[in-house]
Amino acid sequence: MEGLRLHALVISLMLIGACGGSNYGSGQPSSPSPVPSSSGAPPVPTPLPAGVQLSGTVFETTPQGSRAVPGGRIFYWIGSHYGGQIVVDASGRYVIPGLVEAPIIRLTWMPDWQIERGLHQPCPANVAMPSADTQRDIEVVRSGSPGFKYDSPTLSGIVYESTADGRRPLPHTRVLYSIDESGGFDAYTDTDADGRYILCRIPRGNGRLGAGDCNDAVFWFPVNVNGDMVVDTDLRPFKQVCP
Repeated sequence: MEGLRLHALVISLMLIGACGGSNYGSGQPSSPSPVPSSSGAPPVPTPLPAGVQLSGTVFETTPQGSRAVPGGRIFYWIGSHYGGQIVVDASGRYVIPGLVEAPIIRLTWMPDWQIERGLHQPCPANVAMPSADTQRDIEVVRSGSPGFKYDSPTLSGIVYESTADGRRPLPHTRVLYSIDESGGFDAYTDTDADGRYILCRIPRGNGRLGAGDCNDAVFWFPVNVNGDMVVDTDLRPFKQVCP
């Protein structure tokens, strides 16, 4: 199930940092790093002193308007350091207490382990944390939803496997974006039936795009975002070294 695999991926990335992959355009990716079992516990969160709180609502935009999305968890990073995870309540609300002023808090919503929701977070939900209580809502999207606007800067393209007959698009393939190599990720989606993906509101500057799934390892490569960009990704070399 998608929720289970995403939780396993988050835990794996936190435990091993950057997974297998190579520089974009450099030819062959390196072998994906071994990934610990998803049954292992995540790292102990960094203790946080008493301070201010960050709260908000997880919501989905539909043709009929916005609706709160109950359940799931918010994984958060304080800059490049893993902070912990918070349960989203039945009204779609979350509260992260005990924070202090920080240049950036990174928020990633994950669906419940037991529930297949078909929802993704294609745009980062990062926020600068002042020394005061702050609200940051998190928008999630159902694949193919006509009610969502993919604001610039966007990263889009096709994930495919090169074959003797040409490109073979890879549908329903995981695509991730991270602003750094801390082991987390800031946005995620799946490719559609034609292997296409789109991520939105990506911060300008250097980051990493990831695609594929090899025992919870991902093919990562660097990108420099300077506006709307099209980045196609060939997973054949990555799949060839997948055990």
